[in-house]
Amino acid sequence: MTTINQSLFCTNTVTKNTSNVVIQLVQNNTRPSLIVTIRDKNTGLPIAINNSTVTMRFKQVDANTVKDIISGALLTGYENDDGTINNNTPYNVPGAGGRAILSWNPTTLDTPGNFQGEFEVNFSDSTLQSVYDLQNFIVRSQL
Repeated sequence: MTTINQSLFCTNTVTKNTSNVVIQLVQNNTRPSLIVTIRDKNTGLPIAINNSTVTMRFKQVDANTVKDIISGALLTGYENDDGTINNNTPYNVPGAGGRAILSWNPTTLDTPGNFQGEFEVNFSDSTLQSVYDLQNFIVRSQL
């Protein structure tokens, strides 16, 4: 029997929420970057992801293939409930507060439509865990 001790979820600075909110974007833009916090779904506390890799697989809804894989950069700090960032020890180390920033590649948002993102953490011990809930996105056509 396999026991999963942690179930991950992800919050972001755009919506302060997970997959139940659609992030709205515009075709051909490369901003805003997504700042996410990887958290334990049971406690809500951030998971230390120091020396880990965070990626997001981005695909159009109902597509069979992933459009892009976006790599994140680890950030220092712990996000307090009021949205302020605590950079005191131990959160002065990138990833210690579960935070990462993901920036759009130039061709990721070149197609309008409905998309989903799957966040994934490749931990420093080479184990891999995905956030179960998908983040929804809509990309509208650029005028």
